[in-house]
Amino acid sequence: MAEKAEIIDDEVAPNPSGPDLEKTPYSEATQTQFGDQISHEMLEVLAPNGEGEYILEKINNMTEEEAIAIVQESVVFHADDWNFPSEMRERMTRLLQGRKLYGDFYDRDLRIDATMMRYSSPYPGVRAVAEPLDNTKVPVETIRAYFLGIGWAIIGTFMSTFFNSRFPSIVLSYPEKAWLKRGRVFNETSASATNFPRLRSELFLLRRILLFNLLTSTKGLGGSVIQILLYPCAKFLELVLPDWGVTLFGTRHSLNPGPWNFKEQMFATITYNIAIYTTNSYGMILVQKSPVFYGDGFVTFGYQLMLTLFVQLMGMGFAGYLRRFSVYPVKALWPTVLPTIAMNRALTRAEPRENIHGWTISRYKFFYVVTISMFFYYWFPGYLFTALSTFNWMTWISPTNVTLAILTGSSLGLGLFNPITTFDWNVATSAYAALARPFFSTCTEYCGSILGALIILGIFYSNMYNTAYLPINSSAAFANDGTSYQVQKIVVNGTLDETLYQNYSPPFYSAGYILTVGANFAFYPVYFLYIMVNQWTTVSTAYINFYKGLRHGRGNYEGAMDIHSRLMSKYKEVPDWWFLLILLSAIVVSIVFLEIFPLNTPVWLTFLLIIINLIFAVPLSFLSATTGTNLALGSLIQVITGFILPNNPNAFLYAQTLGSWALAGYGDNYVQDQKMAHYCKIAPRAVFRSQIGTIIITCFVAVGTQDFILTSVQGLCTPHQPSRFTCANDGFPLQNALPIHRLTSLAKSDPHHSRSAALGTFQLILQNAWNDLVVYLHVLATTESTGVVGEVQLCIIGGVDSWGGD
Repeated sequence: MAEKAEIIDDEVAPNPSGPDLEKTPYSEATQTQFGDQISHEMLEVLAPNGEGEYILEKINNMTEEEAIAIVQESVVFHADDWNFPSEMRERMTRLLQGRKLYGDFYDRDLRIDATMMRYSSPYPGVRAVAEPLDNTKVPVETIRAYFLGIGWAIIGTFMSTFFNSRFPSIVLSYPEKAWLKRGRVFNETSASATNFPRLRSELFLLRRILLFNLLTSTKGLGGSVIQILLYPCAKFLELVLPDWGVTLFGTRHSLNPGPWNFKEQMFATITYNIAIYTTNSYGMILVQKSPVFYGDGFVTFGYQLMLTLFVQLMGMGFAGYLRRFSVYPVKALWPTVLPTIAMNRALTRAEPRENIHGWTISRYKFFYVVTISMFFYYWFPGYLFTALSTFNWMTWISPTNVTLAILTGSSLGLGLFNPITTFDWNVATSAYAALARPFFSTCTEYCGSILGALIILGIFYSNMYNTAYLPINSSAAFANDGTSYQVQKIVVNGTLDETLYQNYSPPFYSAGYILTVGANFAFYPVYFLYIMVNQWTTVSTAYINFYKGLRHGRGNYEGAMDIHSRLMSKYKEVPDWWFLLILLSAIVVSIVFLEIFPLNTPVWLTFLLIIINLIFAVPLSFLSATTGTNLALGSLIQVITGFILPNNPNAFLYAQTLGSWALAGYGDNYVQDQKMAHYCKIAPRAVFRSQIGTIIITCFVAVGTQDFILTSVQGLCTPHQPSRFTCANDGFPLQNALPIHRLTSLAKSDPHHSRSAALGTFQLILQNAWNDLVVYLHVLATTESTGVVGEVQLCIIGGVDSWGGD
């Protein structure tokens, strides 16, 4: 926003050893007019992390003129904000109508809303985990934090890479993190003080939902488990390490600078998160080197290392481009990072024991109760009675009824009319983190899934593209005899052989996969245009600041109104040219890579992929930052490489690895971690050093693990591998996508080719239908009489392309 940032002196959180403000009536703690009107329960909603004294001071010192100016600017600025609490928006609109029309508590409510906008956060989820204060004196970038973060990153990289080819895999994945949009939690000023015990209990529930979601939405040994392990390891080092250190540039660096604190915990967590992003190039390496696929002999250790390094570093370079769009804007709240912050707060900070409707459990105790409960419960769907995991009980009624299995089964069916589909929380949250993501996002995606299922039924039962002979919902490619498509039968020396292809079979796909691929092509222009139009003010401001930053060195926090950006302005920023230098270095390595290895892939493909990602990265990243919905560019990259580089599998693999996920995808992941640091007031340059160092270290670990698997695991990628290293998660998905590349090549050489022309026509129909639907929804959303539809947005599209999985 245009208002200049206020320079805030170091504001340290209230001393825990001082007066217990939580148990002191605030009318006594601060004898002012508005302090008398704010009850204990109301203040806990406004200041859930113990910063009540600070918030009261800001409320009491704010003038009416200042409050009106802030509310006026906020109403305009957040008019297109999907996550802004609707009741707060309505209240602020009524406040601007004047004291007489608003009624009682006008002065109090006006100052409270203005204070939330200026000195806190209007979003309940952000306010629950991110403090509006910062203590710059606590150590953050410490030796022990680096040791633990990088140490666990090495372990995590090894395990996630090693077990990635196994099915089912043991995943060290970043949990599906998000938050529950509770607009009514911030309804405090539109109601009387007697309603605040309910609001207080809702805040109590929100905090525990964040923790519950973080714990239970991860399969295997996940990121939440690592955070739990980080904390006792840190406390152990706190006890045993001596206070030995050196002073460099005026700062003392000690092995043990004191008690392990929240910022150190978050810094180590961000350092560890890099381990999750280092194995995505493994799919290309596996397909090229494994004799089950191509068996290329040029895939050496150096090949793997160069590919993994420049893919990761290009993503880091893109993070510098995306941060102005997805870190600094207050609307980019990143709901998916809030549970991680909530967990680390529960681990490192004591919580006062209170009685809320009979509940006195702390977040820390609640977390461990859920941990133990889920451990014992998982034995039932995971081992003792696995039918509970995919509870297809309706198909048991008539086991030979194919139609019943298609409609209600969840293995290869649609599971449409099964009211109880699973008792396994991992399965329930595999596609949607329903307890955590914004409600409008989950709800509209669910509606999109239902709509997509109805379209799939129409495709299947009309036998369009011979889909009635195949499973209705599968991502696999099939030959004309119904068996799995064997890509290696048509590839010779890294090239698709036309004669072998004609003698073998064209690929056939399920109705679910056809819908997903066709829908993806419709989504790209819709997402781009809708985000750029609907959020033009935010996006254009970020583009202007990006240009000024490159040319004039303009700071990222200049003009920021929100408290977190103003507090972060005290720390030195990472210059844009640092990220640009990393991106240019990675491009140079990619050029050398394509020149020295026989991939038959032109250098200009790298620049084309960068341009495509520059176009789509901003709207897709902003969509992730506001809704938690992700969309990759895989289908678009398949078509482009099929047209410009036909019959070239290596070019297809390179484009998929670099273009569909590595650039915008990795950049998005790194930006997500930077947003966590933003909320926790961790210096940007410390995060930069942590990310770059860990990327380089974990790349070596990942490549070493990959090379070990490829040379030591017998029968790798075969269906009956004894240890289940069947490559169902990495090698075969890429192989199954390759025939789409072939169909696109046919469409280029023969526009009337039956299957490719039909698929293209289907995509065109879907695109026009979705464009019309989105325009219609946008018209409804901008109509005052349709408040509910205003939150539908584009998430409905994300539900349509959720099909086509095994």
